[in-house]
Amino acid sequence: MEVVEPVIAGRVLEKGVPVMVFFSGFPDTYNSFDAMVPSFEKTHHIVKCIMPGFDKRRLPFKFIFGYPFETIVDSLCLVIKPLLDNGSEVTICAHDWGAYIVQRFLCKYPTMPSKVILLDVGIDDMKGKTFRDLFFTFAYRFWLAFAFIPSIFLDFIGVLMLAIFPWRYIGPTPKEYNMPRSPLEIKGFMTYPYFQLFASIVKCDKNLAPTFVKTVPTLFVYGKRKRVMFHGKSFLVDLGATKGCEHHCFNCGHWVQTQKPDELCQLIKEWEERLHSGGRK
Repeated sequence: MEVVEPVIAGRVLEKGVPVMVFFSGFPDTYNSFDAMVPSFEKTHHIVKCIMPGFDKRRLPFKFIFGYPFETIVDSLCLVIKPLLDNGSEVTICAHDWGAYIVQRFLCKYPTMPSKVILLDVGIDDMKGKTFRDLFFTFAYRFWLAFAFIPSIFLDFIGVLMLAIFPWRYIGPTPKEYNMPRSPLEIKGFMTYPYFQLFASIVKCDKNLAPTFVKTVPTLFVYGKRKRVMFHGKSFLVDLGATKGCEHHCFNCGHWVQTQKPDELCQLIKEWEERLHSGGRK
């Protein structure tokens, strides 16, 4: 059942020591949060997770069409439960598709994490979206979902489709830089979350759109140097109106953790201090 395969770095797992679980998205590997780890490894156990299969040469036959979102959610639970049983408080810091999975995880297991940090992907909705926003969002998501289909049989076709997409003109992050993973390392089948997104829409997945969980302190940090945002305005309103929750915008692109690691780590520590003191920003 366990498909989210964690890498535990730093100190030996000691009873009661807080745990920081980093969960990356597309197309990242375990090094996505390396610039942040030194700020927390002296006080936390560090656990790194990636989207299932992203460290493999190919997807296993059982999951030839990709891992369903609910399967990933439940497997993340299997990673975190032993940490809780060890007496540790668990903070999850997640980016991109990892952030989406964590939001679904919160809806199903709201008592497991003590705090959540979401990077650049929050709860999205169609309210207030312009036609331009909808077009650019649909264009790249559909293309990546479509690229997954031939990659089932010949992975290089999916890689080629990723390469020829006009990211500069209709991609969501035309000014992106400093990606955690080289484009040459991206495999075609790694677009399966986008395929699963459209499959979930067809199947009318009732959990496809997560709801805001007010009982878990949440910090949302996003970059403004993008063509489209990966969250809705109502999500920011909910965060601002909920004690213990905050949202901040950085002058960077999609990969906040690699482009502004020092500022991000400082913000997280200040937010945690405000939580402990019972104060607000």
